Amino acid sequence: MARGQQLGDNDRAFLKALLPRLGMTQLDFARSASLSQGWLSGVLSGARPTAEPAMLDRMAAAALQFLKERHEQNQIEEAEALELRQGLEGYLLSGLRPGERDISTPGGAVPARAVNYVTREVEREILDCLKQNTFTLAVEGPPQCGITTLLKRLEVEADKDGVEVAFLDCQEAAPKDLPATDREADEAMDRFCSFLAEMLAYEWGFGEVPGSIGRPGFPAWLRQQMASGRYKLRLLILDDLTAVGPRLALQIMSLIRVLHNARAEANLPVNFAIGMNCQFETVWDKVTRSSSYSVVYPQIQVDWFSEDEYTTWFKAITGEEARGALFDSLWGKYGGQPYLTHLAYT
Repeated sequence: MARGQQLGDNDRAFLKALLPRLGMTQLDFARSASLSQGWLSGVLSGARPTAEPAMLDRMAAAALQFLKERHEQNQIEEAEALELRQGLEGYLLSGLRPGERDISTPGGAVPARAVNYVTREVEREILDCLKQNTFTLAVEGPPQCGITTLLKRLEVEADKDGVEVAFLDCQEAAPKDLPATDREADEAMDRFCSFLAEMLAYEWGFGEVPGSIGRPGFPAWLRQQMASGRYKLRLLILDDLTAVGPRLALQIMSLIRVLHNARAEANLPVNFAIGMNCQFETVWDKVTRSSSYSVVYPQIQVDWFSEDEYTTWFKAITGEEARGALFDSLWGKYGGQPYLTHLAYT
């Protein structure tokens, strides 16, 4: 997954000033770019000092489209429109301009507005979780099969429903050297809990995080913080859990079980979603076979594109209705592997 791009004070000042100049609220902007409001707020405030290039691309493309519409409606002067356009185009990955086809770059989550976004057969099953009072969802599958895209879709739809969402790519919190002993895993888990607490304090508006919260104090701290906002429904998404290695992944899964049980005991309005990459078989096997994993429901399997999904992608991205040499070549070589298929085409 692409690492974040550092944002300077000038970047944030430009992006913060952009919204009132376009007449957009932060919520409108987040929804138009298929982002969560919490993520966007963190970027604009500086609480998130970095942002993935693909996310900045989505922000810029959405703002350029809105700018184009306002300009056409004579709601913004030519000089100001030109200034804003030039500023926004610096955040685009592919030089996409308003009105052009939005084909996302290979790697990372694919926004729902992109031409190459394919509505997967399992998508409805994942989004239906939002209709349940409680769930501890796991989305499992091979690498680059679309797990992050589906979890991002869940994040956006939950945000639209008024759910406060916190999305953590576990790679961001993974130690540089994966724990090789139980002691190292304990220390890494304390750091992970501190990292997660700081993130939730910002995303969900909690109070100050104790300096030594660690693994032992995290569940009690979370219960205390959520008690003050009992009627706010929240969703915690942990993507790519297997990236942290087997020892730390097992401890994180044990924490999820504790929080799952606390939800039932204290009627806490919080749900969980986990992304599990089965490429790392040792990690995946140990976590899914652990007693902690018994609390996970539903467990949803994602695979590469089915032939119908691949056909939908191919028609959307090429504009070709009939099967031909290119269709057969990509399907024959990559068998519907989403990332490699898209990479080979682009």
